[in-house]
Order: sequence, then C-alpha cells, then structure tokens
Amino acid sequence: MEKAQVEKIQSQLRRILEQKQLEAIVVTSFDRHLNEYVPLEDCHRHDITGFKGSVADSILPLKGKARLFVDGRYHEQADKQCHLDIVDVEKCPYGVSNFQALKDFIVQSGFKKIAIEGERFGVGPWRELQKICDITVLSAADLKEVEFGSAPIMGEMNLIDDKLCGESVQSKLQRLCKPGEGLFISTLDSVSWISNSRGYQLPFQSTSRVQAFATHTHLSLIPDQGAKLSDQVKNKFTILKDLSAVDTSILRKVIIYPSVTNVADYETILSFNLEIEERDGSLILEQAKKNDTEIKVMENSFDLGDQAIFKTLCWLKETVKQRSVTEKEWNDQTSIFYNEMGAISQSFRTISGFGANSSIMHYGTPSKEKNWEEGEFALLDSGAFFEGGLATDTTRTILPMGQTTAKHKEVYTLVLKGLLQAQNAVFPEGTRGQAIDSLARAPMRRMGYDFAHGTGHGVGINVHEAGYSVTPLSQVPLYAGRVGSIEPGIYIPGFGGVRLENIAVVEKHPTFKGMLRFRPLVWIGFDLDLIEKTLMNQEEIQWFMEYEAECQKRGRSFRP
Repeated sequence: MEKAQVEKIQSQLRRILEQKQLEAIVVTSFDRHLNEYVPLEDCHRHDITGFKGSVADSILPLKGKARLFVDGRYHEQADKQCHLDIVDVEKCPYGVSNFQALKDFIVQSGFKKIAIEGERFGVGPWRELQKICDITVLSAADLKEVEFGSAPIMGEMNLIDDKLCGESVQSKLQRLCKPGEGLFISTLDSVSWISNSRGYQLPFQSTSRVQAFATHTHLSLIPDQGAKLSDQVKNKFTILKDLSAVDTSILRKVIIYPSVTNVADYETILSFNLEIEERDGSLILEQAKKNDTEIKVMENSFDLGDQAIFKTLCWLKETVKQRSVTEKEWNDQTSIFYNEMGAISQSFRTISGFGANSSIMHYGTPSKEKNWEEGEFALLDSGAFFEGGLATDTTRTILPMGQTTAKHKEVYTLVLKGLLQAQNAVFPEGTRGQAIDSLARAPMRRMGYDFAHGTGHGVGINVHEAGYSVTPLSQVPLYAGRVGSIEPGIYIPGFGGVRLENIAVVEKHPTFKGMLRFRPLVWIGFDLDLIEKTLMNQEEIQWFMEYEAECQKRGRSFRP
C-alpha cells in the first residue's frame, strides 16, 4: 500500500480522535465476523500500517507513529511491508500475544481515552481494555468519512448435501439449543457448519458472509449487505435484515460466545432485555469433533491435494534442470495443478519461497524476479477446497537440484525428526497440546534450534479452526475426531527455512485402551537427498520407512 494512502487514512482517523477528544484508536485485523482471513481491501489495520499479514494488532495515537504488533511468523515480513517512518513495528516474542503487547503499550504510554471500532472488536478484548482505560465505541456511521476500502462479495451461499456433512441442520439445532434458548453465531465457519452450506464469498474460504441466530427448531440468517443466497437457502431458512429483527417473543435466554461476538452486536443483544449466557468455546468444540462422514470427506480432499502438491514439487525439480524458474511461476503452477485435480478454491494464499525467502514463515508475496538458484531450499505451503468444502493444508520443503551441504541436511533432518516424533506419539485422551509440541521441538532444541510459531492448528471448514492447538503453552485437550496440523520448522534468515507439515486426525488407539494416536491424512514423500540418517535413531528411521512405503504405494514418493 502506498505511503501517501496510509498517511491519508491515518490523518482522517486522527481528525475523528481530535473531535471526540480521544488519545488513540485501536484497529484490529478483523471484519464484523471477527474473521481471521480478511481481504486486504477490507482490513482497516492494513489501511493504517500497510502490513499485509493476516494476524496483527495496531494502534494509532493522536500524536506520534502508528504501532503494529506482530508475532514471530511476521517479524521479517512486517519490516519489509510497513513504512517504518510512520509505523513502529513491535515484534512480540513467543509467549507474548499481540494483544498483551498492545495493552502494555497503552499502559506505558499513559493513554486513558481510547477508541475502538464496535463492529470489528470482540467483547472479550473490549472488557480487557476497559480494565486499563476508558473506551469509546465508534460505529460505522462515526467512521463514514474515513476512506477505508471494501471487499467485493463473491459466490452464492448454497446448501450442500447432508450426506457430505454427516448430520442434519435440525439435529445440530436440537443438540445446541433447548426450547426457549436463542444462540447467536457470527463466525463464518460456524455459520457454514450449522447451516450445512458453503458460499466461497471471501478469498480462500468456503464460507458465506452471513451471521446466524439459532433456536431449538429454527435457524435464521443475517447476510452482509450484498451477500447472495440461493433460492434453496432462502426457502430453508428465515432471512433477517439485521440482528435487531430477531423474534424474541419465544425466547427467555440468548447464548453468545464473547470472544467471537463483536461489541456492536453484543449491544444489540443487550437491548433484547433477556437473560444472556456466555458459553465461550462450546460451539467450536462441537464443530471440531469431526464425524466419520466429515473425516471421509477430508481423506478424499487430501488425496486430491497430495497429488497436486506432488506434481508441483516434481515440476520444479524437472524444470530447473532446463531453465530458470521464479517464485511466482512456481506459485502459479501450484494453482494449475490444484485446478486439474478439481479444486473449487485454494484455502489460503500459497507460500512459495526460494532461498532466504523460505525463512520468512508466512511469505505471501512470491517474486516475479527471484529465480531459484542452485543450493537453495524451496518451500511450498498450500491447500485447497474440494467437494464438501473442508480445507486442506500441507507444507513440503525440497532442494530441487544440486549438491546438498551438511547444513542443509542437518536442518532438514531435525525438522523431519520433530514431525515423526509428534506424528507417532501415543498419548492419553485429554492430553494437552503443549505435550505434543514438546515432542516436535525436542530433537532440534538438542542442537540449538527452535521456531517461533506453534506446532499445530485445527483444520476444518477454515484452514485454521479452534478446538485443536499444539503450542508450547496450549492447554487445549486432544480428543478423538479432532483434525489438525503437525508442522515443525527451522528458519535461518539469509540462509533459508524448512517446514514439513502433515495434517492428521486424532483417533483412538486400536490396542491401548484410553490412549490416542495420530493418523496422517497427508501422504507425500520427503526429499531423500536432504535426509542425514546418522542424525536419526532406529525408531525414527523405522517410522520414516513406513511412511515412505505408503507414499510410494500411492505414487507420491521421490524414491526411485
């Protein structure tokens, strides 16, 4: 984003702050659904900082520079994308959230009067800020003079066959709501899940730009302005113009999830004058528990995605023998192979980095100028949606051609060891995610390496889904039916990075009662030239050979 445009929007916001006698405005990365993946055209944090990453917090003071808070995935990227003479980048260390760093900055700066955007700020964070300063909630009308962008709404919300979902809408409603209870749902993947629908109305998502209000027997939908709904959807559900149109006459209670409800909607629900019950997390835990049908849909999707990825990796290995290949060309080729396999859409912006760029964890801007050069890692992180609209996500790193060095082999093999150790874990039901995370990090930590992101996230309708979390601090328990990633990495600025990512389903161990295990959904072989078996123990070698044998059986191994 051009510096002049960033400065213009900052200036427009500062005029509002001055008029209302406020000291700063906190600007999130979210839309009104508190959606993680917001198109840059609709991301107000991008408008005031120029930063293109998906996750960050920001604050714009009345005087002084804007401040951007980013985690370890974006430390390099933020410096490259922000205009550092008007934006300060605070690089949060692992274990310190962006929001905690933001709160600390507010206290250190002595700010007492802060503004937030009511439609783009969660109830939970709002309450946290109220503990340290006075908060003014700005409406969309208050900000109408600010020249924020807007994202076009694509696609049409359609029903998908219950046979692809494993459960009817009616059954879900009866499980989640008792008679007399209403349930407000704003998160896009949860609306898609409860309505058995998909819309592809935002880039890299199979969801629709719609909120929902559920009762024991009925589901009402509240579409964003301009969101298209099919006739099937209109005939099956009640369509409301806004949240205030909910029929409250049959209700005694409204259930909300405060961490995923924005302040503006919360204030509307308060006006219902009904009992409000907060059940943070309960809906997503139901959604994250995949039934047999959903797991089968994911198995089919990953089988198709694996084929696309393997073709892309082979294409690069063969093409660089004949001519130069740019990051952008490789990225585009990934899309071609996904389309050939029947992908409806990709599930996130493909990461395709060569050499030093492979060390940028969420490198989302492949270069048209950067050619692969001999001796460089090539990292590919990609995913897609196929029939059923459940996301895939896989990462492989290769050295396409040329002599491997001891450094290449050490880094790659340590990451592979971490993946194998976590993927082959046997653990009690309810084990916290941090226990699995420690298994993935242990081999590399013994050699002085670590990485500044979690080892695993949940995967479902969105490529990032709550209910499964494998990080050093994760207290999320693991249960059968959860699906998520295992993705350790090592990133060395100026040299390159390695990430190896499989998605696995948590399932009951077939032999040991009360124990769980992971079953991989991804079957793509590893780069054999990068593996130093002297760094592996016999158990790891056995796991590796068993995995490669299955990949070879499926035609997706680099073994000759």
